[in-house]
Amino acid sequence: VIVDTLPLGVTYINNTLGVEPFQVGNELRWVLADVAPGDYSFEVTVQINVGVADGTILTNTVTLDYYQGPYLQGPQVSDSAHTQVQLPNVVIDKSASNAFVEPGQTFTYTIVLENTGSGDAFDVSLVDHLPDRLAYISSSPAGLYDDTDRTVTWYLPVMGGGDTLTFTITVSVAMQPESLNILNNLAVVEYTSQNRLLDFSDDDNAIVQVGLVDMEVHKSVDTAVAMPGQTVVYTIWYNNLGTNPASHVWVNETIPAGLTYISDTAPVAPDIEGNMLSYHLTNVANDNFFTITFVVNPDVFDKDVIDNVVTLEYITSTGMHMDGGFDTASFTISAPLMTMEKSVQPNEVYHGEMLYITIFVNNTGTGNATNVMITDILSPFLNPVNISDITHWTGSGWFYLDMPTGHYVFTIEAVVLANATAGVHVNTATMDCGVWTGVTYPQIANSDSYSVLVPVVT
Repeated sequence: VIVDTLPLGVTYINNTLGVEPFQVGNELRWVLADVAPGDYSFEVTVQINVGVADGTILTNTVTLDYYQGPYLQGPQVSDSAHTQVQLPNVVIDKSASNAFVEPGQTFTYTIVLENTGSGDAFDVSLVDHLPDRLAYISSSPAGLYDDTDRTVTWYLPVMGGGDTLTFTITVSVAMQPESLNILNNLAVVEYTSQNRLLDFSDDDNAIVQVGLVDMEVHKSVDTAVAMPGQTVVYTIWYNNLGTNPASHVWVNETIPAGLTYISDTAPVAPDIEGNMLSYHLTNVANDNFFTITFVVNPDVFDKDVIDNVVTLEYITSTGMHMDGGFDTASFTISAPLMTMEKSVQPNEVYHGEMLYITIFVNNTGTGNATNVMITDILSPFLNPVNISDITHWTGSGWFYLDMPTGHYVFTIEAVVLANATAGVHVNTATMDCGVWTGVTYPQIANSDSYSVLVPVVT
């Protein structure tokens, strides 16, 4: 009794013994009677089933049982044979040198074939299908270009297991039709196994977008009027009106006199050189903006106009350096402009006479002054009897939390005391002020003098 156990993954076809076996599952069984002495052999043909993986080890075992006489069974003998499945597996990978291109631009497709199987691939056919908007220039290694079908074809009789091959196609983008802007390029590889019984294929595509880069820049400021010490925020929009991203964009911000840079919300840190902030951005699409915050310097003047200019430069997908224009945003400075003068009358007085002190304060600016303190330093020889604007009087001067544009007069009437010494006396007034942002201005002082006359009795 001969039992041949077939491995999983094969199908029995025939044998050369001349007797068909009795098959149960994957076992083939032959029963032979009266086998004479001698050497015998026969072949069993099987077919490897589709789907058996490359590299699979197929083990086939045969056993022989026999009787040496009517009742004496001989020892069982067996043997095995091993076969490894070898199949090709050609994988295709396709890519483009540029994801975004412009009309008239030249670029390259790359196709990589890799046989990851252990078996050789035969009758390998690689066909690349070019979209209508592309003009064929060349291929490497040289393929067969069909202008009617718009295909490039390569044929290989055999591709060894583990081999990798690379093919390139150089094309240019036609100017028309402009409606075809998404280019889908398909490559297909077909091949067969060594005995030509199994056919295989694989495909891959590369998508390229045709369009233009068209950058513009706009700018605005969050206020029309600002005071010294106030923060102002500019918003810069850098928009790509085209369909392709700009590979490189430079937004250049000029810091005008009167402003100090504080911070920004740009996606990259600026390069700062002198009064220029330069932001280098990459792969810029549409609808982008960021803000820049400045503080107004304390030394600006009322009614100054602060003009802030932004410019934009960019590089297209073809490498062209382009001017993206400029924009300006402006605001006007509103600040107090404070002056003070003082007058003392009369110029000559006697003991017991009245002295009239007048202080003139003017805010001729467009902004309000805050925390205004006007202090008059009175001589100890004067006795004040009447003070104007008593509601703002602090005991040594007048305090205004907020002083709008206008003309202000403050007076003190004082009697010259009897102990006043003869001679010239100087009366000084000072003024301190600032604005609501916390900026303070240098103190202003003004003086006037009067003479005390003392009669001489002879």
